[in-house]
Amino acid sequence: MLAERDTFLHFINTVERGITVSSGLPSVTSPGFAEKGAEADRFSQTNVQVQGIDEPDIVKTDGKNIYISRTRIPYIVKIPYMQKTAVVKAYPPDELKKIGELNASGDLLVYRETVLVLSGSSIKAFSLRDFSEKYRVELNGTIAAARLYEGKVFLILSQHSEICPVIPMRVNGEPYIVECTRIYHPIKPVPVEAIYTVVKLDPENGKVEGSISFVGNYASVFTCQRTRFMLPTTFRWIM
Repeated sequence: MLAERDTFLHFINTVERGITVSSGLPSVTSPGFAEKGAEADRFSQTNVQVQGIDEPDIVKTDGKNIYISRTRIPYIVKIPYMQKTAVVKAYPPDELKKIGELNASGDLLVYRETVLVLSGSSIKAFSLRDFSEKYRVELNGTIAAARLYEGKVFLILSQHSEICPVIPMRVNGEPYIVECTRIYHPIKPVPVEAIYTVVKLDPENGKVEGSISFVGNYASVFTCQRTRFMLPTTFRWIM
């Protein structure tokens, strides 16, 4: 197991430096392989606990490319290549090589021709056509959870605020405003530690398609296809 981990880490370090890696696999032109340029019939997914709901991870694949992100490490001298996400052509296997990089690092979500990089208090979206930035989301808090479901990104944002209206995020500098009358709260008094805003986001253009906000305390978050997200200690709701 240790040898397998060391081999994988060596692979990541190699491709991030732009060195072509020999796969050691039979050529795709050999019998039993698809023609060059074709996509893989099936490919593995990462960090999917519930079928149909994708979760952010530092390594993602879409069947053609592998996206490898190095997350930021606080209190350590920043290394340039560790602040980026490498894009590696993975199919056909005998053409394995780094083909580009995204100017951000963090947890990743991939949808069609867009890669989202979730890092700290921001989200950056990149085009897979030319690896340029499409849009960015600046957060006034943190991401409690994020999921990709049926082509939409669902974000749970947590923030502390005693001022109305609440602005949980800005998309390309434009504030997304939540009026106080749109923030739900329990009828009975409960300890309030944060304001949660759940946002339904179009990953391709950053458009907010819906949201719900409520007060609550800190809680673990889990997902299922029926409820998307649940914060069990205060609210149970369906979006």
